[in-house]
Amino acid sequence: MPKGVELRKSEIHGHGLFATQTIEANRDLGVTHVADSRFSDGYIRTALGSYVNHSKQPNIKGVREGDTYHFVTINEIAKGEELLVDYIDFNYDENVLKNYI
Repeated sequence: MPKGVELRKSEIHGHGLFATQTIEANRDLGVTHVADSRFSDGYIRTALGSYVNHSKQPNIKGVREGDTYHFVTINEIAKGEELLVDYIDFNYDENVLKNYI
């Protein structure tokens, strides 16, 4: 997990990732998926990519860099706030996105 983020029970669904400190806008939180053809959808999902919940008012976005995807903060995230991404607007290709819908 990136510094300043922890896994907790979410009111949205199951568990989610929460800021343990204020996180600045445009911060790369780390790798969420890595391309790997040995898997049916072509990717390995990291813990960071596994626990982020969906929202139509996201505060992070998925960004592709070569064979990896990262989460990047859209705006400043306050301490205690859940990290949320819009699965539909996720900047992922179809193989990755189908795991979220």
